[in-house]
Formats: sequence, C-alpha cells, structure tokens
Amino acid sequence: MERLTNNRIYFDFNATSPLCDSVLNWLSDGVFSFFNPSSEHASGRSTRIALLNAQAKVVKNFGVGKSHEILWHSGATEGINSVVKSLAIESKKENREFHYFYFESDHAAAKAQERFLNILGFKGHCLSIKDNCDIDLDEVIHQINQVEGTKLVNYTWVNNETGVVWPLEHALEIKNKTKSLIHVDAVQAVGKIGDWDKLLAELDFYCYSGHKFGALKGIGFTFLKKGYEFNALIEGGSQQNGYRSGTENAMGVESIALALESVKSNFAPDPLKKATRYFEQELKSVFKDKIIIVGENSSHRNLNTIFAVFTDIKSDTLVAAMDMAGFDVGKGSACSSGLSTPNKTLLAIGLDEALARNAIRFSFSSFYNLDQAKEHMKVLKEIFLKLT
Repeated sequence: MERLTNNRIYFDFNATSPLCDSVLNWLSDGVFSFFNPSSEHASGRSTRIALLNAQAKVVKNFGVGKSHEILWHSGATEGINSVVKSLAIESKKENREFHYFYFESDHAAAKAQERFLNILGFKGHCLSIKDNCDIDLDEVIHQINQVEGTKLVNYTWVNNETGVVWPLEHALEIKNKTKSLIHVDAVQAVGKIGDWDKLLAELDFYCYSGHKFGALKGIGFTFLKKGYEFNALIEGGSQQNGYRSGTENAMGVESIALALESVKSNFAPDPLKKATRYFEQELKSVFKDKIIIVGENSSHRNLNTIFAVFTDIKSDTLVAAMDMAGFDVGKGSACSSGLSTPNKTLLAIGLDEALARNAIRFSFSSFYNLDQAKEHMKVLKEIFLKLT
C-alpha cells in the first residue's frame, strides 16, 4: 500500500490512508448499495439490510454490542463535536455545571470545543503533558477533581503526530477516580497498535474515522455507551434514532466493514514494528545528535509513527528533497498542515519556537515491512547525506 498508482512512495498514513484492496475491488465490481436506506421500496430496503449487516460486522469487530450503540457520522471531527456539544446542551437544559478537559497534545477538533462551551457559560480546561509526551496520571486526576458537575475528558489513545500511546487502563482509572465521562479519540488506533480492537466496555465514547484505515472518506463512527441522553448535533429527520439526521451513508458504512475486516485479517504487528524501528535507527545514524525523536522515551509508542525534529536542517528543505525523489511525508497533523505556526505539541514539551517549526512525521502503512524499509532507506540515505 505504500506505492500508489502515481508511482510515489507514501509515508503519510496518519493523515489519510489509500483505499484498501478489498474496498477498491468492491467499488470496481459495482455491487454496492447506493439507494436511500430510508426508502420503503425494494431497493431502499435492500440498502437498509446491507447497511445493518455491515454495521453488525463493525460492532462485532470491537465486541461492544452489549455496552454501546453506534453513531455514524462524517468523521472524527464531527464525532468529537457531537459528543461535547450533546453533553454540554444536556447540562444546560438540566442547569448543571459542565467541565470539559483536554490535553495540550490533542487534535485541533478537541481543543476547538472551548469556544462553544464559553458561549453556554461553561469552561474548558487544558491539561499538560510531560516532556516525553506521557501524562502525569496523578496530577491529571487531581486537576479534574478540583471541579464539580458533569465532567468530560477527551483522551487520545494514540497520538496522530507523536505516535505516543496512552493505555485505556489509564483512562479507566481517571474515570473511576474522578467520576468523569471519557471520550476516547481512537482515530489512530486501527492497525497501528497491537490491541486496536480490544476496547474497555466501561469507557463512554470511542470515535473513529474510516479514511484512516482504508475506508472511504466522509464516513466515521462513534460508539456511545448505552443509557445517555444524546442531543443531536445535526437535526432534521429521524435517522439513527434521532441521533443524527440526514440520509445514512450506506456505502461508507459498507466500506468501513470491509476495511476493518482487511486490517483484522492481514495485520502483523511485529513486522511493522521492526520496519519502523529500523527506519528510526537509520535516521539517527545519519543525523546523529542533530535529530530529536519526539516521544522516544515515552512509556508506550505505536507501531507506525516517527515524529522527528531536526536541529540543523529545515524540515521544509527535507520535505522538498524527499518530495522530488518521490516520497510523500507529513509535517504533523494534516488538519494544521500549511500553517506556519509552531507545533503546539512540541511547544508543550519544552522545545523552542524554531525547533517547533522543524519536524517531520513519517507514518507507515499497517502492512509495512522490513524489506520495504531497507529498500526505501537506501534511496533516502543518499538524499539525507547530501543535506547534512
């Protein structure tokens, strides 16, 4: 999956993933449901059946059918907006205090919720991270316990920039010791950690985007723990039990079921880890003390991500050189690409503004292997050595 149809080498899987082979073949065959699943005619009913069958496969993949419902939406940005705004509106209706906690390294969508909360008279709280991108669990629990009312914590399971993993068990400890609701940003988990499909039923929300693991763009889902009053972000019709109005994206749902099945059947964590760590060691051997691997000393890292800061070479120069050689790499979160501002996660861990503008993220396919890494690094070394 690294080599695309335009003959380029793609190292930006945390931004978006190419369609997996099973989805491409399904689209090529043309045997998919594109009718309105709410229509009462035969074609509409067949689409509804296909949607429900695909949905059942998705839920089964994660084993949360007894504890959670599923909300289909356009992707994780809509998902986090839906959860935060739903809980805030419910708290406003019930005249309860509402407090929202997020971390310095969270996705932009998580951070952006504070503006809406302020309009309702509620407050967002930004929690710090350590210089290795881990969290101080005791301090987080202490900070959350300073407030009363409904409390929601946005918890990033796998960070899209750094690849640092925060175990779900820590989220459960936060929940139990603070009586908070936990929204798990699980967007980067599928195919990038070994236990991506093992969820804790006790946690409240899990959010995903299909395009991160080979499904179509414009489709994502959130697991909602059963029993909560949910206020729809998008209102109009009565689709999805009133949780989200609008014609359901049956094709998108089917593509997610196919992509998840592909990852589950073909994912091999050990080869991916070996390839990524080899690639990382080769980077360090070339750049020596002029490279910083962000999160290298964290307690847990994912299998596919290297976030590197270069102290003597402009990242723009490296990206341009790799681009000319046919390699696509990112400079951090795709949602902030093109911005000239320093990376906020890098500022949070203590890097100065110059270094915080100078990072490159390599993020590989779930099926990347050591032979590919060696082949690619032969080419890249020649490029790197000319620049050092």
